[in-house]
Amino acid sequence: MEKMKTPSAIPAKRDPLIDKPSHYTATTIEAIDYISDTLQDGHGFYLEGSLKKYLHRWRFKSETTEGKIRDLKKAEWFLKKLIEDIEEHGVPECHM
Repeated sequence: MEKMKTPSAIPAKRDPLIDKPSHYTATTIEAIDYISDTLQDGHGFYLEGSLKKYLHRWRFKSETTEGKIRDLKKAEWFLKKLIEDIEEHGVPECHM
C-alpha cells in the first residue's frame, strides 16, 4: 500500500509575488537579507512583527479572495522565516 504524503511533504507552488517580489530583489542584496544584516539579533522581532501585520490585515487589505490568500501566504512565509531564525539563533530575548 502506498504511503500518503503529508501536507509538509507536498511541495508548495511557489508564487514570485510572495517569495521573491521584483521590487525586493531589484538591488544587489535582497531586502530581507539587508534587514537581517542591519538588525542582527533583532531580526526575529522584525519577522514576528511582519507575520502579525499580515495576519491582522488579511481580511481587509484586498477585496478579492486571491488577494486575501496572497496575504495569508505572506504571513506563512514570515512564519517559516521566523522558525528558521529561531532554529538557527534561538528564541530572541524580550526585555520588558
